[in-house]
Amino acid sequence: GDAIQKQQLEDGRTVAESIGSLLHELGNNYLGKSGWSAVGAVVGATKPVEASSLRNIMPEQMFLMPGIGAQGAKVSDVASCFGDGHGALATASRSVTYPEFGANWQDSISSAAQTLSLELQANTTA
Repeated sequence: GDAIQKQQLEDGRTVAESIGSLLHELGNNYLGKSGWSAVGAVVGATKPVEASSLRNIMPEQMFLMPGIGAQGAKVSDVASCFGDGHGALATASRSVTYPEFGANWQDSISSAAQTLSLELQANTTA
């Protein structure tokens, strides 16, 4: 976790930043027509400052971003990580699968998914 990823290396970068640089280098060999690389990274949405820094290091890498919803992150916290709107896949499993249940659990899940969709639309450019 954080204890490893935030360790400072001799060159002043953190372990996470160093890995990000390596993924960026590797990913440049696999850029598609869309401009996005086939090499991506899992970047937690609960650490928006670090996520934004990693987006600067890896501008063409797709991000899988767990942590939105029940874990506390909001799409607005990490909107900069989406690039042109297609640069990240935000996951909100628990907040959608286990929402505050109303009279009908299916409606509650549908409503939670729709709320996430609207939040994504409001905070990204795609």
